[in-house]
Amino acid sequence: MEMPVRRWEVWGVLLLSLSGMALFLAGIPGMLFISLSGDMWMFSSLLALGLGSLSLPLVLGLAAWFAVRRLQGETGVAPLRLRVPSRVYAALAVGWVVSMGLGYLASRGEAVWLPLNSLVHVPAVFLPVLLAFLWAVDGLELGSPLRFWGVLAVDAMFAPLLSMAFEMLFLFLLIFLWLAWNPSFSLQFNLAWLDSAASEHFLPYIGELLQGSPEIAWLTMAYFSLLVPLVEELLKPLPLWMLGHRLRSSRQGFVLGAASGAIFAWYENVMASSALVGAAWAGGVLFRAMTPFIHILASGLVGWGIAVLWRAHN
Repeated sequence: MEMPVRRWEVWGVLLLSLSGMALFLAGIPGMLFISLSGDMWMFSSLLALGLGSLSLPLVLGLAAWFAVRRLQGETGVAPLRLRVPSRVYAALAVGWVVSMGLGYLASRGEAVWLPLNSLVHVPAVFLPVLLAFLWAVDGLELGSPLRFWGVLAVDAMFAPLLSMAFEMLFLFLLIFLWLAWNPSFSLQFNLAWLDSAASEHFLPYIGELLQGSPEIAWLTMAYFSLLVPLVEELLKPLPLWMLGHRLRSSRQGFVLGAASGAIFAWYENVMASSALVGAAWAGGVLFRAMTPFIHILASGLVGWGIAVLWRAHN
């Protein structure tokens, strides 16, 4: 059984949710202006991004709703528990196949069909995330609705942005250290950059220099196989690092960690695949459909570990 939510936590969830919804609404006019001022390809990409981002105010709205109910004194909300029938899995799988088929046909057609591609893009990206999450937590108790949706709200607002910021920070740090360790390449890089006459050949020239350096291959492997997963798995279950001591069950930690992985996978897929229009759409979306299982399982295990760690500490 989990410990009750404190009043300041309820206010925090409410203010965060309302602030996030206000920021989302403030960004709509700018996105509409950019999408309408571009060509059909730009319009379709931003349409897919905008439709996928509609889940943000939905998550924040649910978190705010349960926070308001708690502030009004309603504490008798039953904990959520998922029992997913097999026919639901079958229906979701069929829906995903249909959306992939429609998206493939629209992406192969003329430019006028690209908005249809953007419309079916949302279920094609979302349904694998939902399937993976339901499979991971089927039969487990999700806890109180306020805590569940509050964790999702915090993750939706901060986890993707913080992960991206730290990943870029580590990338620039690795580049800086490598250039400092290889002064000859740094000199050649600067000369090529300053040589305006060879600006059109700058990237091919730098590519040739990098191909002759095995250190680049090792640094690239270390960055994508070690640093990026480490940053993401530490930041995806961000609220659990603060709430882990208030959970009485390792299963609760796994469920909330899996939910954090699901919301992260959803926004990562939306941002990474919204620009996939035309012939590249089907292959890109199919590849992104495999990533939610990894995100959800890994974050669920991290959440389980956080709960076990806090229980052992207490």
